[in-house]
Amino acid sequence: MPLMTEHEHKLFATMAGQGSENLYPSIQVNAGEQISFPAGSTLTLQNVVISSGGKLSIIGPSKAWTKIYIKGDLIILGELSLQGFRRNPVNTEMFNDTTKDGRSLHFQYNHTAVGAKGGRGKDQQPGNGGKGGQGAEGGLNYGGGGGGGCGYKTYHSQGTDGADGSQAVGGEGGPWGCYNNVCGAPGGRGGNGGKSLDVDAGMLFLQVEGEITGKGGVVNGSGLQGGAGDKGEDANGYAGGQGGGGGSGGPGGHAGCLILVANPMKVLSLPDMRFNGGQGGQGGAGGTGWHGTGEAGGQGDNGENGKFEMYEPL
Repeated sequence: MPLMTEHEHKLFATMAGQGSENLYPSIQVNAGEQISFPAGSTLTLQNVVISSGGKLSIIGPSKAWTKIYIKGDLIILGELSLQGFRRNPVNTEMFNDTTKDGRSLHFQYNHTAVGAKGGRGKDQQPGNGGKGGQGAEGGLNYGGGGGGGCGYKTYHSQGTDGADGSQAVGGEGGPWGCYNNVCGAPGGRGGNGGKSLDVDAGMLFLQVEGEITGKGGVVNGSGLQGGAGDKGEDANGYAGGQGGGGGSGGPGGHAGCLILVANPMKVLSLPDMRFNGGQGGQGGAGGTGWHGTGEAGGQGDNGENGKFEMYEPL
């Protein structure tokens, strides 16, 4: 996610009261405007208005509970975004916090989605020897690299094995050589797997004392799409080289969490609440070579869903 502009820094300093909650300004995001502030902030505001075509973003990449207390009304006709947080390569991340009135906040990221296995490099023709490298298994924040395609020592000689992929890195193609001025060709390198770094969504506690209007707007706490795998490298097929396997796609991002506290009688309409896991990244195609192509990389798993919960004031 981009860093805050100088204008946004000044605006955020005003909203946050430079660490104090004694100031209760209002914030309005007009059509075509984008305003952001960092995750982990605690803000007390009078009114918040996000006009149609405007966007208010809570940005990472580090995860932390953001707490916003609105004394007046909340109007979301544009977008409130919680996207773009770091997907750390651990199975479980737990985040706890406490609101001003003592309410406990809990959210757990359960990273189960993984990147797909990288494509295998193309084998040499039967009778010529040589195997394509195996694609690597994908991980919690990356897709597996593709295997290298077979090389050829000389035009009328022997194939050479391509290297296996390693984590997100594609394997090198098999080596080549010459004999009596007749040369073969190296195999194509395997494509790198897609990286899924800032694809998770964040966490927001929102307490509104006034009215809420959100018809036509959206709160986007969905995960982002995982990184795409690279295409396997093409080889010189005229001299016997075989194509590399495609890199696989990374996993989609974990969706975030919104806890909304409001008087149901004052909720005129809610925005579209989106807390779905991100789509898995696409795999790269296999590289071309002497006979056919390397295996394509697979698509990464879709990310994990988040949650939206609404409660009445204590």
